Amino acid sequence: LNLSDNLLKILPLSIRQMTQVVELNLADNRILVIPPAIGEMWQLQELKLDHNKIKTIPPALKNLTNLVKLSLIDNLLEELPDEIGDMHWLEELSLIGNDIKQIPWSYGKMKSLAKLEITDNPHLRVPPPPVVPKGTEACKAFLNGIMAAYETLFLDLTGLALTYLEVEVF
Repeated sequence: LNLSDNLLKILPLSIRQMTQVVELNLADNRILVIPPAIGEMWQLQELKLDHNKIKTIPPALKNLTNLVKLSLIDNLLEELPDEIGDMHWLEELSLIGNDIKQIPWSYGKMKSLAKLEITDNPHLRVPPPPVVPKGTEACKAFLNGIMAAYETLFLDLTGLALTYLEVEVF
């Protein structure tokens, strides 16, 4: 279902009735909020919400167990819900051009995540800027290292070619 390039601001709660939709393109609208009801679109495999005005992602997205591609390029995101890290089936997550400050550590355990796009987030501190250009695996390794350190009290960031590390990481 392609509803891109319209003037949509609000998605109706009746969106939950669209249970057979596999791809939903809502890019280039004026959407402010993703309704939690979207988490009931069980068959959804690809969700594209690029170029809107979205500030938050509802944790209900974790209910989309068939979702493999999620794109929120050029929105107003500042924070991400930890629950998205439970989506171990997600393969692509595009968050380019937002104002995200930290990728939750739980995202490191997303085993199927082959493509994590987080460039052009000017205030991003976790993972640190030197790690981001190294790609998805380096970002996941960093996040996993930080998460493991809280359990083991030992931090291993070997091989990430870090030139500096900000205190906010910890």
